[in-house]
Parts: sequence; C-alpha cells; structure tokens
Amino acid sequence: MNDKNPGEYDLHDFLLDDSFFNYYFERNEEDITRWKTMLALDESFAERAQKAGELLGLLSLKLPQNEFQQEYRKLENYVFQVSELKKSLDDGTDASFSRRPLRIRRIIALIAAASVILFVSVLLLIKPSGSVITTQVVKNEGLRKMFFALPDGTHIDLGINSELQYESDFNKTDRRVHLRGDAVFHVKKDPKRPFKVFEDRLTATVLGTVFNVIHDASDSTFSIQLLEGSLQVDMTVSNAAEFRTLYLKPYQQILYKPSTGSFIKERWNPDTLSTPVNHLVFKNADFEHVAKQIKEVYGITMVNRSNGKQWHFTAEFTNAAFKDVLQNICIVEGLKSDLRGDSVLLR
Repeated sequence: MNDKNPGEYDLHDFLLDDSFFNYYFERNEEDITRWKTMLALDESFAERAQKAGELLGLLSLKLPQNEFQQEYRKLENYVFQVSELKKSLDDGTDASFSRRPLRIRRIIALIAAASVILFVSVLLLIKPSGSVITTQVVKNEGLRKMFFALPDGTHIDLGINSELQYESDFNKTDRRVHLRGDAVFHVKKDPKRPFKVFEDRLTATVLGTVFNVIHDASDSTFSIQLLEGSLQVDMTVSNAAEFRTLYLKPYQQILYKPSTGSFIKERWNPDTLSTPVNHLVFKNADFEHVAKQIKEVYGITMVNRSNGKQWHFTAEFTNAAFKDVLQNICIVEGLKSDLRGDSVLLR
C-alpha cells in the first residue's frame, strides 16, 4: 500500500496498489482485513474503491500464453509511441506540437500520461497462464441428496435443487466454493488453506468442521448450523464497505433474513429428531395446527410446499420420536419430506 491517506486516493492510486489488488481478488487475508476496516470507516473512500473495483472487474482477463504475447506486443508498441509523444511535448522537440497553445499541449500530455497508467494497469491484470481456469458446477436436480468429494478431500451432501461452484484450481492456493441452496459440509482440515463457503451475503470460514447451510426459499431465510469444530460467519453489508462477524460453537446456529437484515446466533438441538414425546394427538388438523404443535413439542419448523393441499390429519402418538411422526404424516397425506437441520420441507 502506498503512503497516501485514504482521503487522497484517486482512481489510479487504487489500480496501482498491490494490496488493493489482493483485497479485490481475495488473495491475501491480511490485505482483505485491512481494506475492509478502512472502507468501513470512510464512506467516500469506500465509494471510490467500489468504482476502482468495477474497473478491475471489466479489465481482468486470463489469456493463454500465445494470445498474451500478441496483446503484450501491441500494447508495448502503443505505450512506446505514447511515451515518445509525451517526451517530445515535455522537451519541445516536436515543432508541430510546440506551436500549439499551452493549454492544448497540457491536455495532450495529460491524455498521454493517463494512457501510460492504463497500460500499466492492463499489464497487471492481463496475466499469461499455461492453463485456463474454469468454473466447475455441480447441480443436484434429483429427488434426494447428492454425495460427492472435492479435490481436497472435503465431502459434500448437496441438497435437492441446489448448486455448488468452485474453480478448477481449487486447493492450489485457497479453498473457496459458492453455494446456491442447501448443503452439509464435512471439511477436510487444512490450517494453511481455510475453507470458505459463499452464499448470498454470508461467508462461512472454517479450518476443519461439519456444518449445515440451509436456505428456506419460502421466506428467504438462511441458516448455518454447526455440528462439530468451530465456525466464523461474516455477513457483508452495503457493498463490502461494512461487515459483521459471529462465531459458532457446536449446536449453535446463525439465522439471517435478507428482508430485515436480521443476523442472530442461537442454540439448536439436532437430537430432537430421535427424542420421544409421551403423548401427541391430532384430530382433523390442518397444516397450520400440525406445524404449530410440532414446533412446540419437537422444536422443528415445518414448511408446506404441497401446492395448497388441504389437510385433515388425524392421529395419536405415544412415546414417538419426530421422525416417526413425520413418516406417518407423509404416508397419510401422500407427501415427501426433506430434513434440513431443524427444519423439514413437505412436498
């Protein structure tokens, strides 16, 4: 990072700052933390950084070696011509330009200097690579969870209608995945390469643990439930200019509601699935009545996605665990269920 104060930064200061590159492309944890802190303290500084980031996003390219060499020679020839023009303007050796008004010469010199800055920025962003980095996409379009392993040995239970994305160079320098939907992560421990899961505005960072990520599309609620190890969860606010962090211990969960911005930590009990209840009675009950009793007795949230089906559920249970009650409900009402932590979806 250069010696300027944040208030003095302009566009090219961001583009020529290695630490800002590391922050934007998420290459260095120390730089990421430092920039997040600075951006959170100065709204104007954060706005300028956002514009610089948008430019980086437009300019960043990854080219094969042969294409890189061709583009490099073109840019090198161009910047040489621009540099010579600027030099002739500075020392007055170009008679045709020296006769122009001073104001016009200064404008041309400014354009030349800006072109050199842009050339340097492009060279920093257009990087030769022996192999093209591609995005690997795993989609679960089936009717049950999908089990698979990542290159580092991490095992994933991917939920129905869920998707996981990761780069083809996964585990070489870092371990990052992007999730849409639900998944259970059994993360392979690696202190040198933290495992990061991105979904919506949430980022879960772990070294080695087992946890659930659940997205309830009915009310857009996200929950992250920890079973083993420890977990750090960050919520990004206002275009990365601000973030909040919570830490989880086993059998704690985080609930996040984008609609309200609610981001809270609470306990949850996975044993409710097998803990029996003495007596439970339903008489011609609709879904709302069944769901209310299940929540009160077992602490399980039921989500109805059975396309407006009318319920008339009648049953009596003695010393029954929730999984037994759920099985009975599905048989009587002709439904399928999908358990997700302390929630169950009925279809």
